[in-house]
Amino acid sequence: MNIPKLSLLVPTRGRVLRLERFLDSIVDMADNPNTIEVVLAIDSDDTESCSFEYDRLTVKKVIVAPGNKMGYLNQVCYDHSTADTVALMNDDLIAQIKGFDTKILHEAGSYPDGVFLFYINDGIFGEKLCTFPILSRKVCDKIGLCPEIYQRYKIDDHIFSTFNLLAKLGERRIHYLKNLTFEHDNVHEEEGAQEYHTADDGKIYTPDQTIILTDHEHYVDLFEQRKRDAMLLKKMIASYHDMTVRINEKNILESITDLYAFQDPSFITHVTDNSDYGRADVTIAVVSANIQNQHTQECINSIKTHTAGSELIVLDNSGRSDFSHPREMNRAMSICQTRFIVLMDDDVIVSEGWLEGLLKGFRENVGAVTPLHRDRNGNISYAGIYFSGDSSGGHGHTLELPVTTRPTMTHCSACMIIDLHKCGNISLDENYTKYFFDLVHGLQVWESGWQVIVTPDSVVTHLGGVTAGRGSDSDLQKNFRDRELFITTWENSGRLKKLREETWAEIPYLNSMMKLEQCCNTLAGEVENGIGDTLLLHQQLDECIAMCDKYPLMGTTLITRIILLPEVQRAPRLLSTFFDMIENVEKDSFYTLKLDYLLCRFLAEATRNNWSEIVLYGAGQHSNRKVFVPIHKMNLYYSLLMLPQALQVCSCGCRHHRHDEYHPCIY
Repeated sequence: MNIPKLSLLVPTRGRVLRLERFLDSIVDMADNPNTIEVVLAIDSDDTESCSFEYDRLTVKKVIVAPGNKMGYLNQVCYDHSTADTVALMNDDLIAQIKGFDTKILHEAGSYPDGVFLFYINDGIFGEKLCTFPILSRKVCDKIGLCPEIYQRYKIDDHIFSTFNLLAKLGERRIHYLKNLTFEHDNVHEEEGAQEYHTADDGKIYTPDQTIILTDHEHYVDLFEQRKRDAMLLKKMIASYHDMTVRINEKNILESITDLYAFQDPSFITHVTDNSDYGRADVTIAVVSANIQNQHTQECINSIKTHTAGSELIVLDNSGRSDFSHPREMNRAMSICQTRFIVLMDDDVIVSEGWLEGLLKGFRENVGAVTPLHRDRNGNISYAGIYFSGDSSGGHGHTLELPVTTRPTMTHCSACMIIDLHKCGNISLDENYTKYFFDLVHGLQVWESGWQVIVTPDSVVTHLGGVTAGRGSDSDLQKNFRDRELFITTWENSGRLKKLREETWAEIPYLNSMMKLEQCCNTLAGEVENGIGDTLLLHQQLDECIAMCDKYPLMGTTLITRIILLPEVQRAPRLLSTFFDMIENVEKDSFYTLKLDYLLCRFLAEATRNNWSEIVLYGAGQHSNRKVFVPIHKMNLYYSLLMLPQALQVCSCGCRHHRHDEYHPCIY
C-alpha cells in the first residue's frame, strides 16, 4: 500500500459533478496519483455526496453534522489526513499543470524543518491572495491548520498573515507557485451588483458581503494569536537548526574511534615571544593634507621622540583640493622596502613603546594590527570596529577594552601596521574619496585568509577629524557617496555576509558580537510588530541597551527603528534611557543625521499633542510646551532652538532640513 505524500482537504456539499471533475483533473495531471489522498468533509444531510464513490484515487469521506463553518470543516479534513504535506482546496478547482504533485513535494523538500507556506495560481487573484494554502503537517500540528471560527472567508488571509509576521522576524518561507495553475470555477462572466475582484481575463469573483464582514471581525480579533503563532514558528525553525547542529557534532565525535589519530597539528596556535618581529625593519608613513599644520608637527615630533631604528616617510599634499587618503597610502606602500609598514594619519600622537607593542601583536595568522585609541581628553575612543548589521554600511568603534590581542572585524586607517609579506598585494581602494577605504582594506585582509587584530600593548592619541574637517556639506556628501559604494560592493554583493558566516562565526569574540547584533534586530522586530507583553519588551529593551554599552552603534540602530513607535513614545523611563545613550553615541554622520531627523519628528509630535508627563524646559517660542524629555538630556544639536529649522519641508516631504541628496530618509 502506498503511503500518501500529499493530502488534499476538500469540504464539499451538493456539487457531485464538480467534485468528480476536480478529482479527474487531479488524476490526469498528477505524476503519482497513487501517493495522493483526498479527504472530503460532507454534511450528513447531503445524501448524494455521502453516497459518492470514486475509485481512481484514495478518497476519504468524513460525515459531519450540517451547518458547520468552513474553518471547522477544514480542520476535520486535516484530522483525518495522513500525509506530511497538506493543501486546502475546493471542489470547484481544475488542475491545469502536469506534475503539480512532484513540483509541490520538491518545494517542500527544500525545508527539512517543515516551516513553509506555498500557494498556487488560481487564475483569479494570482500572487495577491493566498487562496489555496499548502502547509506541512509539522506546522499544522504546532499552530493548528486554521481557527474553526471562520465561516467561509479569511482562512487564507489568516495563514498568509502569520507567515508574513514570520518574515518580519527574519524567516521568509512564503512561495507563490506562479506556474502551478488550478482553474478556479467560482466566477461570473458578467459583472454583478457587488463586484469584489476582476481577474485578468475579465471574470468576476463576488463573495457574500455579510459573511465576509463577519469573518473580517474574527480576522481582526485573532491578530495577537497570529503574532504568537509566528513566534512559535520562529522557535520551531531555531530548534530544528540547533538539533541538526547537535546531531552533526555527535556524529563527528562518534565517528572517532582511534585514541590519537584525530589529533592534528593544525589545531595548535603557535604563540612565540615575537622576538623576530621585535627586531623587524619598519617603515612609518604619515599621510598629511598639509605638513605645516600644528597637529602634523606634533605627530612627527612624537614619532621621532618615541621611535628608533625605523624609516619615516611623510606624504605632504600641501593643502591641495585633490587630497586622497587611499591614493597617498598606496604611494607609501609602493615605495616601502621593509617587511612592515605603519600607515598613519597626521592627527595621531604616539608615546613610548607604541611600535614595539604593535609588532608584539603579530602571529603567524595575523596580517594587520591596530592600537587602542584615546581621544584628546584621554578617553578610550577605539578598541576595534564592528558593523551595525542593518545593511546600511553602518559601523562603529567598540569601546570594550581587550585584555590581550583580540580580532576585530576590520581596522581604522588612523594607525595600522601591515605585514607586507602577507598582505602586500592588497592596496587601498581609491574608488573611495575619504571614508570606508580602510574598512574595505581590513575586510580584504580577512578574505585573503589573515586576521586583523587590535592590541592593548600599543595606545595612541587620535585627535580625530583634523586631517580633513568633518561636518561640512561637502564632507557629508563624501560620506554618503562612499557609503553607497560600500553597500553595493560589500553588503548587496553578499561579500560581507560571507565573511560573517564563514569566517567570523568561527571566532568566539566576533561571533558573540554578531549574536548581540542579532538580539537587537530580533527585539526591534518584536517591538515593531507588537509581539509579546509590553512590560516584558520594555524590560528586554533595557537589558539589550545595557549590553550595547560598549557597542553604541548597535543601540543607535535599535533606537532609529523604534523611537517613533507609540508604545515607546509613551514610556518615559525607556525614553530617558534612550536619551542618556544618545548623548554618548558615536558621531557616525549617517546615524547622526538619522537621529536628528527622528528626534525632531518626535519632538514635533510631542508639541502637537501637548504631552505632559515630563516637563521640557526649552527656550524661544516653544518654551511653554511640555514633552517627555528634559532639555538637559538633549545633546546640543537636539535642542529645541533648532526645531523650527529642522522642520523645514524638503522636496520629498520628509520634514528634514538637510539637502535631500544625502538626508537620511532616502536611506
